[in-house]
Amino acid sequence: MIDISVLPLFLVSVFKSGLAILLGIFGAGLPQTGLVAFGLGDIMQTMSKVALAVKVIGACYLLWLGGISFALGINIHKVLSMPKLTN
Repeated sequence: MIDISVLPLFLVSVFKSGLAILLGIFGAGLPQTGLVAFGLGDIMQTMSKVALAVKVIGACYLLWLGGISFALGINIHKVLSMPKLTN
């Protein structure tokens, strides 16, 4: 359950940052896999209000992250073009 898209960041960037990203994705993937394996999809289909609530909460979270990034002036293009750090 390792996301290959973070591998370049893990190898090129500071090791601790890459490891934190890797562990975060892994830590989120385990409970998600467990919920799916034990029938979260069936629950979501039978309880449409719960599914809608999950969607709305997820959308609000993404808006919040975007707002924080905008307020802090974080520009992803600047972040990606930053020089690589070496130890």
